[in-house]
Amino acid sequence: MDHNKGVRMPVNHAAQLHANSVSGAPPVRLSRRLLRYVVMGHELVPGARVLEIGCGAGELTGYLHRLSMEVTAYERNTDALKAAIKALPDVEIRVWKDDYQHLGDDGQYDLVIANGGEVLAGDLFSESALRWTAQLAGCLRSGGSLMYLVRHDPEQLENPVGHLTSCYTRLFSRFPGTITSFMVPDSFSDRRTWDWLLGRRPRSGYLAVSLHLPQRLMTSFEWHQWLAQEIARPKEPCCRWARRERPNRPPIRRAA
Repeated sequence: MDHNKGVRMPVNHAAQLHANSVSGAPPVRLSRRLLRYVVMGHELVPGARVLEIGCGAGELTGYLHRLSMEVTAYERNTDALKAAIKALPDVEIRVWKDDYQHLGDDGQYDLVIANGGEVLAGDLFSESALRWTAQLAGCLRSGGSLMYLVRHDPEQLENPVGHLTSCYTRLFSRFPGTITSFMVPDSFSDRRTWDWLLGRRPRSGYLAVSLHLPQRLMTSFEWHQWLAQEIARPKEPCCRWARRERPNRPPIRRAA
C-alpha cells in the first residue's frame, strides 16, 4: 500500500551515508524506527540471510550483523568500501562489479536491500529497470522480500528531480507478491530534524518500498518467461520526470 504518492525521491540517494562522510557534511544516521522496520517489517530472525547492495560505510550492515544475521554486502565507492571493511571485519563485504549477473539467481536470501543505482535513475518501467528488479528478486527464497531504500532530502521539495513514490510501488506491482511502503523521518539525534522542528527546513528521511514474494518460489525459467512477457507489454514512462529530456543531468552515484 502506497501512502506517499505525492513525495518525490531524489536520483542521487545512493551511497548518501558515505557521500556525506567523504564530503565532510554531517552524517545521515539511520533512525531506530527505520532499523526496526527493516527487521520487523520483513520478519527477520537471527540467522536470516540478507544481501545489501550499496552498503555505504556499513551502518545498516553492522546493525543486522549484530543481530546475528548473515549479511553479504556490496559497495562500489572505494572510500566507503574501505570504511565498511575496517568497521566490520567479520562481515562479507565485496566490491561491486558493473555486471550484476554475478549475483546469481539461486534464491538464497531472505531479504535483499538495494540503495538505488543508475538503473533506477531513469524510467522505472524500462527494460533495464525490470531486469534489475527481477535479478534481485531471483536472489530471494520463497516468501522473501526485496526492499528499495530511497533517500528523501528536503531539496527535492523545491527542485523535484526524482521519482514519485508511486513510481516504485507501480514497478513492484508488476511483480508477483504484495507491496508495502514506509516513510521514515530522520532520527531526533540528527541535526536536520532539529532544523525541521525550528522551521528552518522541511523534514528529511528515508522511503522503504518492499516487495514480498509469495511462498511458492518461481523457478529461474518462470522468472525469465515472466520477464519476457512484461518487457513485451506496451508501456509509458513511469512519470513526467522520467519522460522528459535531461541533457545536463547531474552525475549519478551508483548504489554499489
